[in-house]
Amino acid sequence: MRRSLLVGAALTALLGAGCAADPQPRRDGGGTERFTGFAGVVEETGNYLAIAVLGERVRMFVCDNADEVWLEGSAAKDGMVTLKAGGNKRVGFFNTQQGVGTFWIGGRLRSFKAAPVDKPAGLYRAQSPNRNLVGGWVVLPNGDQVGAVTLDGVNQPAPRIDPGKDTVTVAGERLALKAGDEQLSSGG
Repeated sequence: MRRSLLVGAALTALLGAGCAADPQPRRDGGGTERFTGFAGVVEETGNYLAIAVLGERVRMFVCDNADEVWLEGSAAKDGMVTLKAGGNKRVGFFNTQQGVGTFWIGGRLRSFKAAPVDKPAGLYRAQSPNRNLVGGWVVLPNGDQVGAVTLDGVNQPAPRIDPGKDTVTVAGERLALKAGDEQLSSGG
């Protein structure tokens, strides 16, 4: 999958899919925000995806163990999220209440179902403060994981992570490893 192929937008078909688990309350900035993590596999591609939702903030990571894309959005009161890549380019939708969504990838509209997950499953990210280096990982409830690193604009497979640890070494640099709730609460 390539970022350049992510174009367009589509409306989510709200069929099937189970309801999200009762999210875990989180304290952030004096208010209570709910965190929910999701993980799943994109239909027909085998790409893994993970989604972190904290309050209204949403971050999604899609990966096939070499290429990756980060999508972000804001959840409306009805749970609908417009997913965007690279700033303002709409590429899909996600329903946080039903765990279903669609987005454009590889020039085709893809659907996905993402189940609510608890740590250690979910979304992980590591980013260098010193250079153009960011890594992302999807960890499924069964322990399977995929990850990709972007170093100076070039995607490559990421090393395996231990979700129980707070660091990972990528391209010779030790980086802080943040789970989805930590990423969104810290803005990182």
